[in-house]
Amino acid sequence: MQKISEGNKSSPKSLDMKNIMLALIFVILILSLLVNFLTLGKLSKIPGNLHAQGWQPVWGSSDGIISEQELEPFLQINPALDKIRHLQQQIIDREVIKDDSLIGVPMDDQLKEDIKEYNKLVPKLKGFFAEQAIRTLILLSELKNKDGELYAPDYLDLPSDIREYAEIITDLSLYRNCTELLCNDSRLAFIIYAEAGGSAGMWPYFWHTEYLRDRDDIKGDLNHLYDLVERIITSLDKEYENILYKVGAAVPHT
Repeated sequence: MQKISEGNKSSPKSLDMKNIMLALIFVILILSLLVNFLTLGKLSKIPGNLHAQGWQPVWGSSDGIISEQELEPFLQINPALDKIRHLQQQIIDREVIKDDSLIGVPMDDQLKEDIKEYNKLVPKLKGFFAEQAIRTLILLSELKNKDGELYAPDYLDLPSDIREYAEIITDLSLYRNCTELLCNDSRLAFIIYAEAGGSAGMWPYFWHTEYLRDRDDIKGDLNHLYDLVERIITSLDKEYENILYKVGAAVPHT
């Protein structure tokens, strides 16, 4: 009897093998459930960007984001899409918009008027801030000519590096957050922080405030420019979306 009972007992090795097999089966089941869950999640995913904009998800990738490759057929059907993107970038960069850039871009009378007004303000403001930048740089650098006198604020007579600094300051002056842009521009770091120990290093903080204290006309033009930029960008966004929606059904779907 003792021998029979001993024979019925499982050896430690067989128990270990059973435990290993059970553990493997359990892991396989978990992985299978996980794969099924992820697959269902992808199938049920709705392109939220298109729905949020009121578009029908008849084109584009499954996540609602149109890649450059997927956008290419739209650009071929209507090149105005690419022109609108280029025009928006010009507005963001505060460039004067040439008539050639507007050819083929759909726009209403209000948008045309806004761009016309924008084109008047940009060179006017750049001219003002260019003069202010030159005067400030001459004083900060105590820049003197060969006769030992401070340079007159004549752009063409200035050293090339001063002209470059003046152009950078002028371009950044047309943004609402110009103080932040001036302080964070690495090209201007030397002339700003070299004077950090005195009041001269504070000029970026006075650029749109103290330096414009008696220039309500310039402050008004700046605020008008900010409003125009926002309106133009918004209008171009709407035109872009309208074109993309209209040509979407014309693109072959795979």
